[in-house]
Amino acid sequence: MDKKDEYIAYVEECLNTVKPNYLSYDKYPFEEANVGREDCYFWNLATMREYAQKAGIPLWTYMQCGDQWYLKEDTEKYWPNEWQFDWQVNTNLAFGVQGLQFYTLIEYPNSAVAESQRFDSYRSGLIGIQGNKTQWYHYAQEINQHIKAIDHVLMNSVNKGVIASGEKATWATS
Repeated sequence: MDKKDEYIAYVEECLNTVKPNYLSYDKYPFEEANVGREDCYFWNLATMREYAQKAGIPLWTYMQCGDQWYLKEDTEKYWPNEWQFDWQVNTNLAFGVQGLQFYTLIEYPNSAVAESQRFDSYRSGLIGIQGNKTQWYHYAQEINQHIKAIDHVLMNSVNKGVIASGEKATWATS
């Protein structure tokens, strides 16, 4: 059994045992280990969509709000940036995701430790460790306004599939 088969067996067992009201999962496309692995990101989205549809429940996913989880060094740039954040939200909506969650909502202490100061309160989460609003807070506010403007379309839409194109779209056939 390969890793994909093990993962699918895990999802099936979870759905059959727990019988949740919705299927929620996370896969962070801009986490350093996942950069350039868009095939894995899209395979995950397609698989979760398929199993949520089979179970007749909505699909929810987590949006990545930072990636400096355990980075102790100082950094000048935080990611995902705004276009990456919006891309993540929009790809999830294209796959029929009905609930967006944010990881992390509030920055936790271990992800805030920095070299030149006790805490870097802008490194992760919508809300930094000092109670401040981060760049992702503002990105979420902005994309939520966009979603609100097209909500009447999204709420009356049904995802029937996604057309894949390009060299990285091998997830559709593998």
